[in-house]
Amino acid sequence: MRRRAALAAGALVALAFLAPIAASAEEVKVMQGMDLSFYGSEYQGNDDSPFVRLQAPADWVLLPTLYADYTLRFQTQSGVSGQMIASAQGAASTSLTPALDQAWVKASFGDGWAIAFGRRVLEDWKDGSYWNPSDLVNNYLTWGEVGQAPGKDSVELFGLLPLADLDIDLNAATALPASIGSPADLPYYLTAGSILDPLEVRLKAAFQSGRHPCIGAAARWSLQSGEIYADGIWLRDQPIASRFGLGDPTGSWFRYSAGGRWTFDISPSKLAQTLYLQAEYLRQDDGLDASQMSGYFGDLSSLSLPASETSYVAEAGIWNGRFLALGQDYAYCVISIGEIANDHIGLTEGCVLNLDELDFAIASTVSWSPRNLFSISFTATNFGGKAGGESSMLPYQAEYSLCLARSF
Repeated sequence: MRRRAALAAGALVALAFLAPIAASAEEVKVMQGMDLSFYGSEYQGNDDSPFVRLQAPADWVLLPTLYADYTLRFQTQSGVSGQMIASAQGAASTSLTPALDQAWVKASFGDGWAIAFGRRVLEDWKDGSYWNPSDLVNNYLTWGEVGQAPGKDSVELFGLLPLADLDIDLNAATALPASIGSPADLPYYLTAGSILDPLEVRLKAAFQSGRHPCIGAAARWSLQSGEIYADGIWLRDQPIASRFGLGDPTGSWFRYSAGGRWTFDISPSKLAQTLYLQAEYLRQDDGLDASQMSGYFGDLSSLSLPASETSYVAEAGIWNGRFLALGQDYAYCVISIGEIANDHIGLTEGCVLNLDELDFAIASTVSWSPRNLFSISFTATNFGGKAGGESSMLPYQAEYSLCLARSF
């Protein structure tokens, strides 16, 4: 824990003092931003029929939450950059809880090389689109999360290796867990990729103490108005689940997503400027079915695990108690219309569908960005499905959010 705190504190100090020092010798570009979001959740679970809100609105209870964050970024001409994201969040009936979500510094050196340290999101493992099944590092799902993605205390090395007519992007990183006995317990992540226009390919490998190596890959095919993509990982063991008698002690499972997204120019209609479509499928084969996963998560919550297993717990735990669960398959689709009436108004409709139980979550968003000075968005999310299904974890819930964002 001390090492994690020291790493984040070191990056924060660097952010505070490096920019003014660099400014004395060269131009420093500084960007700032502020997000202010008001969230509310309504729920009630006294009826087994869907859409009971239409029948008994008086039974619903609204629970408001406030989220605010401040972002500071800087970049110098010599290739030194950094970012800090500080946030505060809390329910209306409690005090706000502050957090340092990200604080890091990145410096370039040599020909095409760079190193970054601090609390950050390791972007080279986010090759998926809505889902990131091969992302064992960040452990962050966008659905149901509030605000910025929290970073990992990490050190990351970037490199560019010329190979014949190709440039190979190399990346090596380690994320520091809360406690560590020796350097051998650290997880290590490696990626290598290149662009074979119009195809982009990236290979990945994760080496974690006490586990077989995990191998992943991502591919992206660029089209005239969009792209088709896939992201997956090969899992070779279930060391924790096997202790509970769930699944085989060893095995081979494949988790992947595949989809496409397209943006069309519809300005000739004079109704709007752009039409965006996306569809994606997630296959979650981790060697356990839904009922086994339920028991697995229940036992995990009361088990004392060694430090070498913490990375696996984090990976599995992020899926528990959410609309998304391991052992089931999902589809995600979205349609968005931008610049309606040329007045910076956007409408978006998104849906996550559980293909095994046919439970679903639908989010509707309207946004307005007058002259790009700031943006305001309002989102309403509703969960539905049959009684006893996955949506019963959040029975008949509706969520609302009002967000104001300003960059300067």
